[in-house]
Amino acid sequence: MESIKVSDEAWALLVDGEVEAVFGLVRYPAAHVPWMRCSAVVGMHKRALFTDAHAWLSSIHIATVPLANTVAAGNSEAIATLEHLGFVIGDIVPNHGPEGSFRYFFKEPRNV
Repeated sequence: MESIKVSDEAWALLVDGEVEAVFGLVRYPAAHVPWMRCSAVVGMHKRALFTDAHAWLSSIHIATVPLANTVAAGNSEAIATLEHLGFVIGDIVPNHGPEGSFRYFFKEPRNV
């Protein structure tokens, strides 16, 4: 709920009329923070997810700031999805949950 409250934009993803994901974007001066929470159902529709996600990321990644957030270090499916979408998986995030549990991910700024 906190992510939705602080987001400049937030959406729901429907699969067969059911909400299976929520996602959004928080804009800070130094970085824009894309986020998503989804059910396992979304993983069964990866082609559509990738198509829609590429389009959404292109629409929001026009500023001169990076897109950045964190991902659970042990979530190999989320990491593979982020890499497929062009994100770089970075270092372990210090002081964020149990030691070594989160990694940064980011895309460099696009100058349009």
